Amino acid sequence: MSSIWAGAAEAAKYRLSRPEHPAAIVEAVVAFLREGYKGAALSQALDVGCGSGLSTKNLVPHFPRVLGVDVSSAMVEEARSSHPLAGLDFATGSANLLPLPNASVQVVMAGRAIHYFNQEQFFQEVHRVLAPGGVVAYYSVHFPTVLHEGVNSLWWSILDSGQLKPFWPVNPGDGHIIGARNRRDYYIHTIQAPYSLTSVDESVSYDRPLALSTLAAELDTYSAVVRHRQSLGEGAAPSLASTFLSSAMAALDTSDPDIEVITRNSFFVVMAKKPMESA
Repeated sequence: MSSIWAGAAEAAKYRLSRPEHPAAIVEAVVAFLREGYKGAALSQALDVGCGSGLSTKNLVPHFPRVLGVDVSSAMVEEARSSHPLAGLDFATGSANLLPLPNASVQVVMAGRAIHYFNQEQFFQEVHRVLAPGGVVAYYSVHFPTVLHEGVNSLWWSILDSGQLKPFWPVNPGDGHIIGARNRRDYYIHTIQAPYSLTSVDESVSYDRPLALSTLAAELDTYSAVVRHRQSLGEGAAPSLASTFLSSAMAALDTSDPDIEVITRNSFFVVMAKKPMESA
C-alpha cells in the first residue's frame, strides 16, 4: 500500500499542522493492559501507521523499546528527526507484514490509521507479534469542532462538500468509505476486534488554540483534501484550504490569517486483549 504523504513536504506539513495525540490515550491503553496481566515485564510496544510519530513518542515512558512503522519513508524520516528519544526507533513497513518476531510486544497501537488497513491481514499479524495478555489498541479523533459558529459552519461545509466526496478513503478490506462524520461508528461498531475482551474509551478530549492559518494547513493534510489537490494538480486551482482560510477571515472580519481560533478535539479508543493462554 502506498501513502499519499510520500513526499517530505507533505510529511513535514502533517507533523506541524496535526493536533497532538494526548499521552492520556497511551495511559488508558497501558492501564487496560495491566488489568490481570501476568506476563513478563513490559519490554516493547509497536505503533503501526505511525506517521510523523505523534502517537509513538507517548509510548516511550512505558516501554524500554518502542518501534514506529509506516509505509511512507518520508513520514519515517520526519518521525526519526523529530523524536530523537532513547529506546525509540522507526522503520518503513506495512500493516500486514510487521517487522518483529512472534510474541515480542505487549502493545500494538494504530492511531488514526487502521481505517487504511486490510484489518483481517493486520489482525493476523497483530496476533503473531503480540505476547499473551497483550493489547491491540486503535483510535482516532472526531474532525475538530471550531468554537466559533460561523467558522465552524464554513469548516464543515468543506468537509461535507461534494468536491471531497469522491476522495475519502475506501478501506481495502471491507470496502467502507471512511468519510468526515462516520469514523467513530466505523471504529467502534464496524471493525471487528480480534479478541473478545474489549474496552472503549472516549474520555480524552481537549481544546486547541491555534492560528487560523494553522487550521487551514491542518485541513490541507486530510487524506481527501490531499487527494483532491493532487487530482487537480498543484496550483491548478485555489486549494480548499486557501478557500477556507479566506472565507474564515471574512467571517471573523479580519485581514490577519494568524488570528487565533479554538478547536475541540475528541478521541475514541478501542482496545482488545489477547488471552493469556494464546500462543
